[in-house]
Amino acid sequence: MAKTAPLEIVPVSTTPFIRYAETDADVIMIHQFLLEYAKPAMLCPVNHGKSAREVWRVCKENVGIMVFVGGELVGTLGLMEAVWWYGDDGFLTDRWHFVKPEHFHGPAGTALLDEAKKIAASADRIFIHQGKIRGEKHGITRMTPRIYLPESA
Repeated sequence: MAKTAPLEIVPVSTTPFIRYAETDADVIMIHQFLLEYAKPAMLCPVNHGKSAREVWRVCKENVGIMVFVGGELVGTLGLMEAVWWYGDDGFLTDRWHFVKPEHFHGPAGTALLDEAKKIAASADRIFIHQGKIRGEKHGITRMTPRIYLPESA
């Protein structure tokens, strides 16, 4: 009987890998991810058609950033351009930003936010990160946005 070679065990990389949504399959993957991991932040029932179209719009007209660890999508941030209500200048902001809880404060969460900051800096735009829902007081939902200015500002 012939001997077979032992199986080689190849470790799965734990280094975060960033890429942008490019295909409809990427958009679908982001949408499915958001439907699962954005639930705690959803303040009304999901309209699946509307939410899927919005993810597609942001990915096609702006950028959907994806972070993978070991080949698995662990986070996404939809970065979009907006304009000030009082003037013509614009800024970049996140339409969504969700990371699996076990990766949020680790290298994957950091890489995702850093990529958004790099894009804003390269466009010489302010990046307003919407931050977290901090709770409700007197019927008002409170959030704490963070503002990242380009170096030229």
